[in-house]
Amino acid sequence: MRSSSTKPLQLTIFGVPALLCGETVLDLSRKPMALFLLLALDEPLSSRDRLAYLLWPEEDQSSARQNLRRLLSRLRVTVRDGCNIDPIATHGQDQIHFDHELCGVDVLEFRRLAQQAIHTQGTERIAPAEQALALVRAAPFDGFALDDAPPFEEWMQRQILHLDQLRQQILSLIVETNRNNGKVHEAIRAATTLVEADPLNEESHCALIELLLHAGQRDAAAQQYEACRLLLADELGVEPLPRTQALLQAAHTGDEVVTFAPHTSLAVRQEVAPPLPISQRDNLPAAATSLIGRNREIAAVKALLSRFTVRLVTLTGPGGIGKTRLALAVAADLVDEYEHGVFLVQLAPIHNAELVASMIAQTLGIRPGADQGYLDALKAYLRPRQMLLVLDNFEQVIDAGPLVAELLADAPGLNVLITSRALLRIYGEREFAVQPLTLPDRQQMPTSTALAELPAVALFVERGRAVQADFMLTAENAKDVAEICIRLDGLPLAIELAAARIRFFSPQQMLARLDKRLTLLTHGARDWPDRHRTLRATIEWSFNLLSAGEQQIFARLAVFVGGWTLELAEVVCADNGDDGTFDVLGGLESLLDQSLVHRSEDENGEARFTMLETIREYALERLNTGNEAERLRRAHADAFLALAAHAGNFLDGPQQRRWLDRLQMEQENFRAALQFALSTKDAPLALGLCSNLWSYWYRRGRQSEGRPWARAALALPDTTGDLVRRAIVLYGAGVMAITQGDIDEAERLAEEGLQRAMHAEDDEATGRLLNLLASVSQHRGNWEKAAACYRQGLEIFRRKGDTYLTAILLGNLGNVYLNDKQYTEARAHYEESLALHRQINDTHGIATLLGQVGLVMRYLGEFDQAVALHREALALHSELGERQRVAVCLRNLGDDMFAQGKFDEAAHLHRQALAYYHEIGDRLGIAELVHRLARILGQRGKLFDAVRLYSAADTLRKQAGANSLSFGGEHFVEPLQQIRWQMHEDDFAQSWAQGEAMPLTQVIAAAEAVLKS
Repeated sequence: MRSSSTKPLQLTIFGVPALLCGETVLDLSRKPMALFLLLALDEPLSSRDRLAYLLWPEEDQSSARQNLRRLLSRLRVTVRDGCNIDPIATHGQDQIHFDHELCGVDVLEFRRLAQQAIHTQGTERIAPAEQALALVRAAPFDGFALDDAPPFEEWMQRQILHLDQLRQQILSLIVETNRNNGKVHEAIRAATTLVEADPLNEESHCALIELLLHAGQRDAAAQQYEACRLLLADELGVEPLPRTQALLQAAHTGDEVVTFAPHTSLAVRQEVAPPLPISQRDNLPAAATSLIGRNREIAAVKALLSRFTVRLVTLTGPGGIGKTRLALAVAADLVDEYEHGVFLVQLAPIHNAELVASMIAQTLGIRPGADQGYLDALKAYLRPRQMLLVLDNFEQVIDAGPLVAELLADAPGLNVLITSRALLRIYGEREFAVQPLTLPDRQQMPTSTALAELPAVALFVERGRAVQADFMLTAENAKDVAEICIRLDGLPLAIELAAARIRFFSPQQMLARLDKRLTLLTHGARDWPDRHRTLRATIEWSFNLLSAGEQQIFARLAVFVGGWTLELAEVVCADNGDDGTFDVLGGLESLLDQSLVHRSEDENGEARFTMLETIREYALERLNTGNEAERLRRAHADAFLALAAHAGNFLDGPQQRRWLDRLQMEQENFRAALQFALSTKDAPLALGLCSNLWSYWYRRGRQSEGRPWARAALALPDTTGDLVRRAIVLYGAGVMAITQGDIDEAERLAEEGLQRAMHAEDDEATGRLLNLLASVSQHRGNWEKAAACYRQGLEIFRRKGDTYLTAILLGNLGNVYLNDKQYTEARAHYEESLALHRQINDTHGIATLLGQVGLVMRYLGEFDQAVALHREALALHSELGERQRVAVCLRNLGDDMFAQGKFDEAAHLHRQALAYYHEIGDRLGIAELVHRLARILGQRGKLFDAVRLYSAADTLRKQAGANSLSFGGEHFVEPLQQIRWQMHEDDFAQSWAQGEAMPLTQVIAAAEAVLKS
């Protein structure tokens, strides 16, 4: 096929449409140009009847076809005379063929390049995307119109909309690709263009603001936020989303950003129907209760319907999400905007798509004539009218989608708003996915006053008062109410059903019963549809609309907890026993269409699927009542064992952040797999999972979760005798024990693991466990034994040629030299280790060793270098999400500040580090920070408080099994002695005894108070 630029004819549509032969512009008037545009942009074969209708809609079919023949003849003569070629040929009596080999079309080339960019991965997509954008010299069809052919105008507007959406899509790809590859300024340029293309798209504004913040342009980010806020307020009457507001906060504070109208007629037409009286313009039911928390959605749907190019909007979402209530609220607001009214058509009573036309007609009071069917009568009635139809519960008559398309094509003044759990999948449909109500954040639970403002909580409170007039949100019950709303996924129907039970249960009692939410949430209002009177009935309504195969995949997917990828679903759910394989992709697509499953993308662009927990509970019941549950749970556990093992290959290299994030994303699935392994006493499975997950638990500061899993796996009777795998779990459990300051436990695990590894003659496991035993010895203050174990392990890994573990042992041996004040030797070992970590692109190792070199610089008095290295290490560990190492970096930076006499800055950094250690549960880390804060109190002259904290820290060290002088403890001996000289001996002893008796919570509170002293 010839390239577009080498074809004899060239049709340019971006800008004023023009047809060129070489440099010559062929002289075409509007009607011939309109016909050429239709032929060039349609499929190779165009229907004569369709072309005739689009260009002469007011003519009867015979006259319109005759006009088409004449125009076609004139057009072909003009092209042949001007370019000596003819790309147009008849194809039978009813179709016309267009030869795209003879005519290049800039819009088609744009689409081809855009699709190439969309289906290309990585930076290679940039070139076709930019080539596509370069073709957009001006707006498509600029200034072109056919005032006497509204259907052609509609066709042209659809083309414009599609091109605009495609342009925005490839601009988004350019933004995403450049951002992911560190080309921030290129991403900013594309994001700016994207905002200009659709100023009301808040997501585009967010992307630009984030990029400006990333580039350090805080003032520009704040200005962009203000522009976004004003646009949303002026055009939609809404405030920016909380996520956008958080970006403004980041612009003001410098915090790191972690992410990344009235109705108008749709065509010029001859109006023949008079407007209806106001009293007859709608059949909408009066709202019995207020609609809470949907103001933004109402504004957004109204804005969609006001667009010239949008005539069909489908509200999608699972049962109980509030689609009907939202549609009715939108419709009520728009009654005055439609000359012939807004009418609700309730489709719930029917299941036959062939009855839809009659239901609409009956609702509108239309009776067909003797020689008419309902559809013809409906078309005749709607054709001259400006009207909004609300078609409710369309999912059960989804095959009637073409009927809606036919009505829209025939009646240019008709708009349709549909509620459905599935899309119609017809041309021009715009989906508006109705989301759950806004929920509070469990991690940062607001005050009871702030909670009362959140839509989900506000709905619970209002509906609760409807059944118990004195029900109130109080400081005592607010968090329980918030948790109920969270557990119910923000699903309005579920929240209303729960609130209706407030007469029988307090929020605390209700929360305890929510594990069986489908049983608890029953008995809705008597005037609700039967399918809405219980949560189970609502979900069952959707379930019964599925085919047998769709019901099967729906139940099987319940085995996943917290979501899944397509690949995992195909591994776990595809096996159909003796019947071969199961079409997982097809089933998943159907469930997406039915709003029973939701799709999102992670930061790497990988599709991820989830179920609301209320829906998953029903699916799980279905799974458990069948005969597949055991097989599916084992397949699930095996799949996640394979995933954990695969991820382990990347945790020590350049992709470690991506795979740590992936493991974190699947943490609920891993918990389910581990629980299955323990419940079935499957030791190989449990040990396999723990041996691959311990590094993730350790690096992400989840030792409090990982240690119990490892302990339970090790307690299972192992009939396989896999000494190496058990040794690795013992090693991982020991590492986590050390980070939580449990030195006695770490020593026991290290010794047992080393014995098993040596018995199995496995060098890698032996070397790792020697490293763990050395670390235990360090905490005991036995540096000589630590050095011997490190050297023995280092010899093993050098002999094996294991770069990563050699680097680890070199760094740890450097710690021994550092403790002995042999700074030259320590630095040499650290730098050799750092070089090896750089060689394998191990970000975690690089960051750790930068921090250690920073310690040497501080001890040598090179404070600026020390601070720079520790800040670099902090940034890398933060990027990896490693909370324990972030705490270490903050501690080191605090020590840098203290060494320079900057005590307030030191206290602030140490307080931050203390919060991390407390969250992780690292008692030894807490002790180290309490020691440091005690030293600051001593500098401030608060001697009694300082002694109490010194004593508490020393007690914590001893409780953790560590020597009071290990790991820097010796640095606090002299400051404590100086305080002792300044105090009376009885006062010192009394303060020391008070510190020893302080519980951990009191120690933390006293340490935090240092900032206020």
